[in-house]
Amino acid sequence: NSFGEAYTGYGPLFPFVSFVYNTSSQITSNLVAAYGNIYVGTVSGVFAFNATYGSTVWHRSSTPVQSLLVYDNLLIFANSTNISAVSPLSGSSLWSLKFSGISTQIVGYDNKIFFGGNDEVYAYYINGTASWSLNVKGEPESIAIIDGDVMAAESNGNLTIIGQQGKNAIILLDKPVGVSSQIASKGIVAYFGGGSYANASYINGSVVSGFPISISGQAVYNVVPYRSGVFYQLTTGLFYASYSGRQIWSFSIPSLVSPVSGASSLIATNGFVYSLWQNGLLITNISNSQFAFVEIPYSPIRDMIIAYGRLYIAAGDMVIAYGS
Repeated sequence: NSFGEAYTGYGPLFPFVSFVYNTSSQITSNLVAAYGNIYVGTVSGVFAFNATYGSTVWHRSSTPVQSLLVYDNLLIFANSTNISAVSPLSGSSLWSLKFSGISTQIVGYDNKIFFGGNDEVYAYYINGTASWSLNVKGEPESIAIIDGDVMAAESNGNLTIIGQQGKNAIILLDKPVGVSSQIASKGIVAYFGGGSYANASYINGSVVSGFPISISGQAVYNVVPYRSGVFYQLTTGLFYASYSGRQIWSFSIPSLVSPVSGASSLIATNGFVYSLWQNGLLITNISNSQFAFVEIPYSPIRDMIIAYGRLYIAAGDMVIAYGS
């Protein structure tokens, strides 16, 4: 199974536990899926397990893993001292470069990987050689590729746009917009939270008409575009807006659901939006905002993906596979 075949876009609507994979060490990274496997990083290294049966395929020891990416037949991961590429099939080493202080996820595009750290944004070719790096005004906290340019959200609230020309790069825009969440892109627009607002910006820095939208003093933790609009995950609710800034619906989580306080995850697919909270999962019908709640018995809840028709949730030292 290739990387593209993994993410089918169809998750369980009435989830039951298919299996639980125990890493025996705290999960510290995102989840990725490819080649019939699920990959996860922990305080003791990277694990690959079979997505159907939950059996271990391989394990590679490492210091705590911060980020994982499958890109161009490589599994690339960052820990506290290195960024390394291994075979996703066997875990065998392909290359490794010394790097400490990564502060964003790793993103792959145009035969390069991109990430931030130490008040800089970096680009490396997929063979591990450097392409370029640029100093920015604050620590990068999120990276996205928009129309071939690199967009970085910084700890100081700035949004930085970097244009690429081969091995060279130039800052096209460095604008204070109060960005305080992950950023997501669709076309030439970036969506993000800023203070108590849901926001959207073109790559030239101009604000999309209809934005920003006040969200009553709540913080935005995560953002995901969908077919006809964009979802913002708030501290205690979900907000759904059209691409022109019109509110479609919003709701507050019920009392049995614990608010977001750190890691969060948001997936919109096949008419439903899946959102992670401190103590579980909400599955919300996009057409009418009706929802079901699934409590997760492990903590802290770290990440989720939908792949191979299943939903996988990383929590504590477990990855729970849900089917339907």
